[in-house]
Amino acid sequence: MACCKVVHTVFGYPVEAVAVQSGHDWNISVYGGGVPHIGSMSIAWLEDYEIHIETIQRPNHKEAVISDIFAETVAKEFKCCATVSCGIHYHNPSKSDLQRIIDSSLIMLQELIYKIRVSQKNVK
Repeated sequence: MACCKVVHTVFGYPVEAVAVQSGHDWNISVYGGGVPHIGSMSIAWLEDYEIHIETIQRPNHKEAVISDIFAETVAKEFKCCATVSCGIHYHNPSKSDLQRIIDSSLIMLQELIYKIRVSQKNVK
């Protein structure tokens, strides 16, 4: 079972993305900021060459943007089912702060994909 982790510091707090392989599939947690928690959960899978996504988001949370992107990207990249829980909290972020959090998350996603690929090569 492969496990990969990426950590960035955003506005002085760590934000982590941890991926754990479950058979051919991936279970990912993205969390951090001042109060790590679970704000959304997304699942994406490939069926008949199409990506399907289902998402649950807690009221007054915005993390589904990130969990959807992670789930869809990993499902497409590895032709698997990907689940993503996401909970990143900052007190009263501005729109530009939210964009910086999303941008940092996208960079983390690319780093995580790279680490997953490397871990899969090392297993073979």
